[in-house]
Amino acid sequence: MDKAASGFISYEAKRSTDQITQADWAAKYQEAQTTGTRATKLELAGSYDAAFSAYISAAQTYLFLIRHTSDGETKQKLRAVSSRLVERAERIKQARKSEVRPVQRDVLALEEQDAVLEKGSLVNGLQLARWKADEGLSALPQPPLAPAQQAQGCTYRRATDILPDSNLLDERIRGQDIVQDNITDCSVVAALIVAGEHQARFGSKLALSCLYPQDATGLPVESPNGMYRARLLVNGVWRSIPIDDKLPVTADGRPSFACTRQRDQLWPALVEKAYLTVMGGYDFAGSNSANDLYALSGWIPEYISLQSSFRSEKTWIRLRDGFQAGKCVLTVGTGKTTDAALVKAGLVPSHNYAVIDVREEAGRRVLVLVNPWRSTEPAETTEPDSWTAGLRRALLDSDGPATLVVDWDALSAHFASLHVNWDPSAFAASCTAHVSAPPASSTSTSTRPAYRHAVCLRLNVGSGARASSEIWLLAARHTSNPFEKGECMGITVSRSLGGSPGDANLRLDDASSLSDNLYDLYRFLPESGADTYDLVVTHEGSAADFAVTLRAYSNDRVNFVAGPPPLPYAREIRGGWTTSTAGGNHTCYTFLNNPQYSLKLSPPPGSSTRTAELHVVAETDKDSPINARVVFGKGERIDRMEDRDLLAGDASYSYGRSSCSSARATAGSYTLVVSSFQPQHLADFSVSVKSNFIVELSPIPPEGAGMYARQAKGCWTPGADGGSKDVLRNPRFTLRLETTTNVKIRLQTPTEPKLVSLFVYSVGSDGEPDKLVATSGSYADYPCGVVTPLFRLDPREHGYIVIPSTYQAAVHVPFQLLLYADAPVCFTAASR
Repeated sequence: MDKAASGFISYEAKRSTDQITQADWAAKYQEAQTTGTRATKLELAGSYDAAFSAYISAAQTYLFLIRHTSDGETKQKLRAVSSRLVERAERIKQARKSEVRPVQRDVLALEEQDAVLEKGSLVNGLQLARWKADEGLSALPQPPLAPAQQAQGCTYRRATDILPDSNLLDERIRGQDIVQDNITDCSVVAALIVAGEHQARFGSKLALSCLYPQDATGLPVESPNGMYRARLLVNGVWRSIPIDDKLPVTADGRPSFACTRQRDQLWPALVEKAYLTVMGGYDFAGSNSANDLYALSGWIPEYISLQSSFRSEKTWIRLRDGFQAGKCVLTVGTGKTTDAALVKAGLVPSHNYAVIDVREEAGRRVLVLVNPWRSTEPAETTEPDSWTAGLRRALLDSDGPATLVVDWDALSAHFASLHVNWDPSAFAASCTAHVSAPPASSTSTSTRPAYRHAVCLRLNVGSGARASSEIWLLAARHTSNPFEKGECMGITVSRSLGGSPGDANLRLDDASSLSDNLYDLYRFLPESGADTYDLVVTHEGSAADFAVTLRAYSNDRVNFVAGPPPLPYAREIRGGWTTSTAGGNHTCYTFLNNPQYSLKLSPPPGSSTRTAELHVVAETDKDSPINARVVFGKGERIDRMEDRDLLAGDASYSYGRSSCSSARATAGSYTLVVSSFQPQHLADFSVSVKSNFIVELSPIPPEGAGMYARQAKGCWTPGADGGSKDVLRNPRFTLRLETTTNVKIRLQTPTEPKLVSLFVYSVGSDGEPDKLVATSGSYADYPCGVVTPLFRLDPREHGYIVIPSTYQAAVHVPFQLLLYADAPVCFTAASR
């Protein structure tokens, strides 16, 4: 074996973090050599497209090997080989442009995922190496001090000089003893508190296990030279954060770091320092404790808003059972606004509180909270009704911190969110993928540049997965600046291509909304008989690049796979909802006004395929719910949505992105509808249609386009409410015209759908209806109303009468008539 084949180090495998052996590394090296040789043979044989692809693949494998060898000579050798392969590929591309197709990325290839993790090594200007248990690194630069610390004259001094009588940790570790001193990282300290409490109750070493060196039991031990390493989960992988034991202290000698109340343990300060080194320093405004604890432990973070769609009963049971079994820890956070009741109760805005107990007592469901601040007791309140009777309690013991006991049912009145971390070992199986998005589509505005990305994968679920077994999907956004503003992300999940269209039950999917959290957890129940799901992680923000680590957790087998090869034919179009086209969902009477498109599919020349795959994606801004559906509409404008007419899509609306697919399309013309959830929601959007058939896509003109439009409004009232049994005893409108005219009339009841129909009569010499010349047909209660076909009218001396009718008599609701004509007409209410 040559030297290159032995120059390996550990790396994160495709779906695990296990270290590889020298034989594994050598096998990858052999693969690169074999691929490079094959590329040369293909080039000599004149197979330039295949040769180009093989050269690129071999070069990527060599780059992967370079990243995972520590030997300088080996790096130089591999880099030279990789450069020659790239040079050959470039020469083929220049000489044979017409014969070389773009290389399709395998986003789940080991080399691709490894490149994503490597790019994620740079955070806040620091190069964070991936974790190796036996590695020794020099300490990173001291994290910058916060302005408040600088104002107090803080400097870095060795911990043994600041607190000479302290130990790294005490045998009796107790989270409640940890306090926040002088800086604003309440979320970090709250995370340390709940981790310490979990260690005390379950011996889990939660958060403690991230600090090295350690003894045989996995607990950190004092370093003889004052050098420590923290193992933190950053940008998809465990990374090494080397620090020394120097800590910030004020000019008068007071500690300015997380510590225990007796200042006798140093581990909270060292873990805090390592984490804040990654986060950019001690000027840390706090995030949420679930994010912080995820980096320290890998426990799955979940953010639960208490302000919208909060399911109190289900959430209580889930959290109570998980907490008591040691499977979760949690904190609570207040909102940004200052509420008088919060202040009187001793709470402050934008603050995290550790939850040290979740219990039921005497029929009450309560959370026991601890404030990370160094304080003695809750503020007094003279308002007995501002909280529950059990808000303020005595100290747990004479040496402990002040606690707040909060009724679960009152939690949402005073707190904005719950931050939960779940033990990933509670799941029997998991899988991981590190993926970067293809080039972004631009959504730039006049105020700032903006980009939209989408990462698309498929998730295979084991056949034994039961409908009662949830699947959890965690998306962790990679970032070089954890506190950059305006970067939003969300997950959508749907059954893969081949399923039947969804039902028509209208639904706004709140889980699809994009948030600016670094992490997004999506939980769903697999459907019976469905073993493959399409996953889309959407990003919108000012970052031109987007990478994400996806982890799936289940009690059955799960694994990520790449989606099918790209469909060869595609069309894109941009549109928008304006004041005249923002029609809302299919239950709205203005639904027909939404942008609609004629979608024509034609088989490629020489193809014998009868059915086509079709994939439609519609995207808008993150705050706009959107829905895209394809119906059997013959490429014409439709005014209602029925299940039998649906080719692809369902009635659910998602924030920012909607997609639908079909594997049963045939050649022909269809109607694509892109709708907003609410009428008059104004926004721009883009639509992409892809297929293995040739795609033609064009806007369908609005109803009555190019014609003269007239509108009349009225109401069925007593004496003009005859219904279907006395049609002539309904409101009347006169229609007069000067020349032969084509006419179309729509009747709508905007307030609510009613069974209605529309009749057009010629007028006799007595001024009464004479002969029926047109009708909308049977009575119907469509949300968009009923409409006549386009019909031809000749001028008449006495004109025509238009009569809108309800099916039932004595129905008193307002209505409107929309008349379209290809020549000027006079259309007014008739006097009775």
